[in-house]
Amino acid sequence: MRDGVYLNRRTELPKDFYSTKTFTDKLLKYLDNRSPQEKDKPFFSYLAYPVPHWPLHAPREVIEKYEGIYNDGPEALRQKRLARLIELGLVSKDVQPAPMVGLVDREWDQMTPEERAISARKMETFAAMVDVVDQNIQRVLDYLSSTGELDNTFILFMSDNGAEGTLLEALPMLNGATSLGALLEKHYDNQLSNIGNKDSFTWYGASWACASMAPSRGFKTWITEGGIRCPCLVRYPPLQAVGGSHTNSFTTVMDIVPTILDLAGAKHPHPQFRGRDVVPVRGKSWVSHLSHPNPGTGQHVHDENTSVTGWELFGLRAIRQGKWKAIFMTPPRGNEEWELYDMDNDPGEIDNKAAVEPEILKRLVQHWNVYYNEVRMFDPDVTFHVVNDTRFT
Repeated sequence: MRDGVYLNRRTELPKDFYSTKTFTDKLLKYLDNRSPQEKDKPFFSYLAYPVPHWPLHAPREVIEKYEGIYNDGPEALRQKRLARLIELGLVSKDVQPAPMVGLVDREWDQMTPEERAISARKMETFAAMVDVVDQNIQRVLDYLSSTGELDNTFILFMSDNGAEGTLLEALPMLNGATSLGALLEKHYDNQLSNIGNKDSFTWYGASWACASMAPSRGFKTWITEGGIRCPCLVRYPPLQAVGGSHTNSFTTVMDIVPTILDLAGAKHPHPQFRGRDVVPVRGKSWVSHLSHPNPGTGQHVHDENTSVTGWELFGLRAIRQGKWKAIFMTPPRGNEEWELYDMDNDPGEIDNKAAVEPEILKRLVQHWNVYYNEVRMFDPDVTFHVVNDTRFT
């Protein structure tokens, strides 16, 4: 679509259409077409790439750059990435990573050579998609550098959730008349030599997703860190120390609006904006945190004693205060009992502290019920939560 109007994909898209490139082309055109008066004013831009979501598509020449890199399989990749994270100081050297979860594939050494080749090619295609994202973000940075705006522009890059590891081939389609797998077999060519082309339709599955999210547990659609923890990169020289830094201070996507408003010197328009009622934001500005000489050791963005953040996803629930996080998951991921984890010392959410810290769990479940009502959730299957035989309606 463009400006609310559907485009004919056969006649109204460029011949070299690839969403990442075409979306970037459009943004650069918007920026370049600003009038002299507009170029003297701040701008807001949201560049939302569909990739690297499935289906996995990428230019053949970029896929070929990654040929053979993933031939050792998901577990080997997981170990390499953990080692690199430790080397970079992003996780502790004694971290206990979560095990592979979900409907993971068979062990790599139990697959046939053809199955391994197909699986590795999917990951090569995924890597190529990320590569093209990098290339096009660089185009935007180069443009801002050419106009003298780069070092005065707040740039934020992040993903929207954990890696996609769902077993999509079993997904029912057309009111259950068939499955996605059956439709793909009929209409797409997913042979090894064709994976990544526009008439293929593939994804990489749970094993590669677990490798991508290590040391975290789970992946997209999980309420554990593998499903809700996302990398976030920020560049804004006026606030940041030379050379950059990293921080593990708890933050949330809800903080982005307050941060941008703070930098712009603007106030949120609650309770009304252009005649419409708007609710106040729940997040907090990052400005004071980012301007600290070393954000990794500086003050927290959210007060660990008072700030509480909740999540709900497909009936899965989580609530966090400070380092403590409680989760509730239905089978097969959980047993419909609240679990409790110390996120400072157990990022893989392996050591359930529910039995040894019952008062902390009870407090968090009470917070969950407050959160549930504050955001006006409705779940006809939820009647009460039980902690140590105490019911909270």
